[in-house]
Amino acid sequence: MMTPPPSGSLVRAADKPLRQVANVRELLVNRQAQEQLAKVAARHLNPERMMRVMANSIRATPALADCEPMSLLGALMQCATLGLEPNTPLGHAYLIPFGKSVTLVVGYKGMADMARRSGLVVSLHSDVVYSDDELWSYEYGSGMHLRHKPGPREGRKVAAYCYVKLKDGEAFVVLPWPEVMRVRDLSQGYRRAVAKGDKGAPWIAHEDAMARKTALRALANRGEMPISVEFAQALEVDEAPVDFGRLAQHPEDGPVIEAQAAPPPEPEPDRQPEPEPEAPPRARRARNARAAEPPPPEDEPDPDALAHLASAYDAILADAMDAGAARAREANAAMIATMRRLDPEMHARLEEELDAFERAEEDL
Repeated sequence: MMTPPPSGSLVRAADKPLRQVANVRELLVNRQAQEQLAKVAARHLNPERMMRVMANSIRATPALADCEPMSLLGALMQCATLGLEPNTPLGHAYLIPFGKSVTLVVGYKGMADMARRSGLVVSLHSDVVYSDDELWSYEYGSGMHLRHKPGPREGRKVAAYCYVKLKDGEAFVVLPWPEVMRVRDLSQGYRRAVAKGDKGAPWIAHEDAMARKTALRALANRGEMPISVEFAQALEVDEAPVDFGRLAQHPEDGPVIEAQAAPPPEPEPDRQPEPEPEAPPRARRARNARAAEPPPPEDEPDPDALAHLASAYDAILADAMDAGAARAREANAAMIATMRRLDPEMHARLEEELDAFERAEEDL
């Protein structure tokens, strides 16, 4: 079906230079906007179809009409680049108004579709585990396995996981439900939806699908599955403060993420119970290193001990980026105490860094 020809004042809007488009209504008929879409759209998408998708998105989410037209166009162009249709029953992606700007949330089905495009993924499955499921068992290490048989799904949510079978192996990740909720709570789209009472937002209307996507993201970020260039870009722009207005006018530059205090930390995969609280991967490396930790020096610290502390310093900061400053402090408490004894100056720098992470997390 062809887009009906514009009439009245919209005829003039159709021929306006893109930078002079005043609102979303004019954007929908602007020829230059369609040309920009044509530059980036995947083969199975065309500009007219994407404009219809945008019009449908506005009908479903009227607040999009109040956004800056260039921000909306840029977000749509990003979807076209990734080969995803936003705000449709496909669940590929969602355009979410955030003030006058648009935020792109890639859905689970969109992420899974792009993961399969690498050609190296034989099969991929992600799901949410409930307390009343018939079977739930997994193990990492030499006896690695994952078994799940869903039940009535009326109990409490326990975990989310993602399993991928590759041409040369397999991998999976399990996230305990509190980790999934932590990611949700840091989502700008979720917080805005709660404030506005928007029951149609992805994390509210499609919580299980978003949890599955969170597990898929975690597996991809561990580097245990091949990802395409498009998938890598989707991971980068998903729920990020991208300057879509700039992308709309300069698509050749690619997406530019605006400055922010700190990105939401990636969730930490679940691990089998251990005598001490679970820690993220880098925390485990730092914790294992503590088994060979040098004894407190009587006079000057050993040079090898200082080198060990420098390595631990980097690992602790990596933990803060992955799982938050509070968990990094908790998981590395013994090492931080050792650092305070052996190198007070390094310890002071570390505390400043962790304090900065905490302030950034509060601002999110």
